[in-house]
Amino acid sequence: MSDSVPLSPLSRPSTNQDQDRPPSVNDHESPPDYESFREPPKELTLHDRSKSALVLALLYAALVLAPWVITCLLANRPITTSGHYGDVDNYNRYDAETTQSPFKKNERWYHAAQVIQAIASVLALPLTSSICASAAVIYMQRNQRLTMPQLMTLADRGWMNRATYWRIWLLQWPQYGSSFLVVALITSLLALIIAPIQSIFLTSEAVKTPTHDQKVGMMWDLPRVIQTYADLSSGDSNINTIITRAALTTASTNQPHAQLWPGANVSCDPLSYEVEGKNICSRQGATFNDMTGYPDPFFAQLPSTFHTGLFRQFLPRFNSSAQVQAIEESEFPANCDRIDNGFFVEYTNSSRYYDTDIMQIWGLKACMPGNVRESPWKATRNRHDFSEELYLDIKLTNWSVGWTSIQERGIYRVTLNTTTGYFELPNYMNGGVAGFLLEKDPIEEPCDDGCKDQTGYYGYKRDITTITPVAPGLQIVGNKGPLLTTALALFGTGSYIETRATNPEIYGATALPDWDSERFNHWPVGSSACIYLSPLDRLTSSNSNFRYCIKNSDGGENGEDIDFQIVNWLENFLVAPASLENAFNAAAYIATKTWLENNPGSSGDISNHLSVSFDLGADSQIPVISLAGLIFVSVLLGIHLLLLLSMGVYAAWSQRWTKQLDSFAMMRIGASISHHVPLLMSYRLNLVKELREVPGWMGDQMPESEKVGVLGLGGPVQLKKGRKYASYHKKPYH
Repeated sequence: MSDSVPLSPLSRPSTNQDQDRPPSVNDHESPPDYESFREPPKELTLHDRSKSALVLALLYAALVLAPWVITCLLANRPITTSGHYGDVDNYNRYDAETTQSPFKKNERWYHAAQVIQAIASVLALPLTSSICASAAVIYMQRNQRLTMPQLMTLADRGWMNRATYWRIWLLQWPQYGSSFLVVALITSLLALIIAPIQSIFLTSEAVKTPTHDQKVGMMWDLPRVIQTYADLSSGDSNINTIITRAALTTASTNQPHAQLWPGANVSCDPLSYEVEGKNICSRQGATFNDMTGYPDPFFAQLPSTFHTGLFRQFLPRFNSSAQVQAIEESEFPANCDRIDNGFFVEYTNSSRYYDTDIMQIWGLKACMPGNVRESPWKATRNRHDFSEELYLDIKLTNWSVGWTSIQERGIYRVTLNTTTGYFELPNYMNGGVAGFLLEKDPIEEPCDDGCKDQTGYYGYKRDITTITPVAPGLQIVGNKGPLLTTALALFGTGSYIETRATNPEIYGATALPDWDSERFNHWPVGSSACIYLSPLDRLTSSNSNFRYCIKNSDGGENGEDIDFQIVNWLENFLVAPASLENAFNAAAYIATKTWLENNPGSSGDISNHLSVSFDLGADSQIPVISLAGLIFVSVLLGIHLLLLLSMGVYAAWSQRWTKQLDSFAMMRIGASISHHVPLLMSYRLNLVKELREVPGWMGDQMPESEKVGVLGLGGPVQLKKGRKYASYHKKPYH
């Protein structure tokens, strides 16, 4: 180390210039307590410890930590109420405003945290720099390896100076850098980047918070529906078959059905993405157009757009899926008409084609073997699967004569697989989509947060050779399966084919042409108007050209052309299997819906039904941050505050030779080494080689044996508390 340079007010010799200067009024007046350089300096102790830097660090730490802690808490749960956002325990049953009050307070907490956080981010860099500057004074009087260029870098607040980074790039760190500068650089850099990093990881979103608990009552509970039918001696009095038949007559593929759900995990939000290329919700509901194309179509009591919001609620769902297979004649059940408790009908007709020997035959056989009087439904909330089988034999012999080609025979096995169970309605917890079919009862089993109790309370000459009607007892079976209901509706007593085959004259034309008229148009007005509809026609691919419409002019005189209507209708069952499957799927939906809507207990005691609670909630703004972001930002904040508090403690650790490493301090230092750095032009600091030989730390020039110490750059003795040093003043200003 080079010799120390005293930093003290030395005596200044008088000059001729001073002697020749005329006296001034102010020559007799000196600043209070200021001693002229001609006199020996007075003695003063070092400045007291500076606690301001530590206080600033503590205040800043509180300013930073308070909003961050509040933000992290609010991102997880509200701080003004128990539980979590949307918890059903937060309800005031009768007052939505009272329920919302804690969440409004929660938003005010969040707003206050944002304001404080903004203030802290503005103060971060200047406050950090101020604390570092205060600590630099202690560093320069305790580090005996500090050089003058290193000291000047600290005095220039190099931790905020881009020149410092340039010097690092030019590998000039050993000349200008110091351990204190490293810590100050890191502390300042953290102060600069923490706020932007917070804004990257921290966002906000609107969450739904409770308002008012609302209910939809009289919901079906599957065990109670089945039990109600079982308790009735009259079953359903055939009403469900009649209603299903009427519905199959009017049902079409393009009609939307609110209670037809396209499947689990599918949203019916109008803004949702298309499902398998089909926007099933663009028509305000799913249709029968292509039920086999839906992911998992099922029927439920509430519309597919229903949303329970903050609650988790469950309802029964019913799914039927048809499979149609073409089979050989040998596979058709033999002696089906003799099977006890089975279903069998047969309709046949044969007639001569005009005056030819060609016999035109149409026929239908439908068979459901097994005991169909025994209901396949099971009174349980657990998942239940069952199957029904229907065999069809359609014969249209020689009906291609004289007009379009017609398939003459079709023998099919129709298998309808039905699944019942319960599912979770769309809510905020499951992403607003229908839940999957549950294996177990969700009503009685314990449920986690968000659940709420739901319990409560053809020819010209007809020749009908064979008509075997359905056994009357099947009509009043209470809990018929959907395929049996469909078969009875399509082929049973009172069905389209049965009524026309047995009473064709009733369905004869009501508007016949007048062939003797001299008018060009022999058809009377209104002859093309519809008078009847044929069932199932609008659900198959053969429904073009309004074939389902039976006009006033159809049927012939006294019903002699009824066979044409029957043949046209039977063609519905000779379409592609996929189209027939879709038609039976739609029919099963209609049959199940009818069975449920017309159960005898549907308008009874509310205690026999389920209720569905819902609350769409109100928007409440909360902070959002990922766990990784929370940890990362917290670590950065922790490092920054730890360094800043360490700086504050360091700044208050000991007494100091000057309050701040400011311009006055550097002026005094410069005065003490004026012979090294005269006032000359300079281009860069590193070109002034003389400074490299000047020490940059502050010590005591005098040995400890001397009563009064003298401040000096590179002084060999460390500054000590209680020792007096040469000073400008008798006492410090206050």
